[in-house]
Amino acid sequence: MKPSYTPRSWKLLAARLVEIVLGCVFAWSSLAKFLRPYDFLLDVYNYELVGPTTALSVAVILPTLEFIIAMCILGKVLRLGALFLSTLLLVGFTIIQLSAIHRGLGIACGCFGPSSQETLLSYFTVGRTLLLALMSIAAFACLLPGHVGQRGITQVRS
Repeated sequence: MKPSYTPRSWKLLAARLVEIVLGCVFAWSSLAKFLRPYDFLLDVYNYELVGPTTALSVAVILPTLEFIIAMCILGKVLRLGALFLSTLLLVGFTIIQLSAIHRGLGIACGCFGPSSQETLLSYFTVGRTLLLALMSIAAFACLLPGHVGQRGITQVRS
C-alpha cells in the first residue's frame, strides 16, 4: 500500500525545504566571512553603530554563530533554538539595514562577505533579509509543540 500524503505532510515538506534554504544561506554567509575576516570587520565598522572593540567582537562571533545555526538547521539538531536565533539575527539585521539607509550611509550590505561589496544597501536588500526572517519564523512555527511539525509524514489507511 502506498503512503498517502496529507496536507500535514505537505506542510512538513515545505517547512523542511525552507529550513534547507535558511541553512544554506547561513552557511554561505558564514563561510564568506570566515574566508575574508578583515573585510567583514570593515563592513561592521561601516555601519557606524559600535566602537572598534565591539566591532571586532561582532566580526569574530557572528560568523561562528551563523555557522553553528546553519549546521544545527541542516543537521536537524536543536532546530527550534537555531531557528529562533536565526529569526533574531535576521530581524536585527533588518533593523540595522533600515537604520543605515535612514542615516544615508552609502555602504555595501556585507551580508555574504566581500563578494557582496557591489550590493549597496537598499530597500531590496532589506526586503531580502525580511523575507528570510519571515521564512525563519514560519519554519520555527512548524516546530512548536502541538503544531503540525511534530508528527511527521503519516499514512492514511483506507
